[in-house]
Amino acid sequence: MGRLIINNFAKTTIIDTEHFVLNKVIIVNDKNFDKNKLEYIKLDASHRFLPLFEIIEKARKEFLNEFNDIRAEIEHNNFSIPKFEINTKNGNFTEPSIHGSKSLIEELKYYYNCLLDLIENLIAYYFGIEAVYKNENLALYFRKDYDFQKTVLKYMIFPRGITMQNLEIVL
Repeated sequence: MGRLIINNFAKTTIIDTEHFVLNKVIIVNDKNFDKNKLEYIKLDASHRFLPLFEIIEKARKEFLNEFNDIRAEIEHNNFSIPKFEINTKNGNFTEPSIHGSKSLIEELKYYYNCLLDLIENLIAYYFGIEAVYKNENLALYFRKDYDFQKTVLKYMIFPRGITMQNLEIVL
């Protein structure tokens, strides 16, 4: 499911430009990432998309490379989880794991949340970059106390110089 999420996001081309194509840097090996990143940086004299590459590099180190390795293992090497039993009398079951430390459900939640955060960050930064590039009086802000249920957004584009509690300029 994770690969579908990230691949379908990349296929939307919503954040693609002549200087940045997500499909060329998101689900690729390190060698291709580095090669494609350098190619796109050379194309854009302003280097305005560097924050997107930094977000992806951070994600690659934190979870994306591991996610890609697991995904490749599942798709190409007949990966399987160990057998587990469900005790229907008392509702207990022994939950399988991928790496031995976290349960399979915890692993899936972790990767799912990381992928959605990555997509959110890429979209917010892309539109922030575009706004700032077109009007240098604007800035992308990050709100530390965001709460989606209360419609307190994580990222906002405001005129530069706004000061609010828990608000930090990121672009």
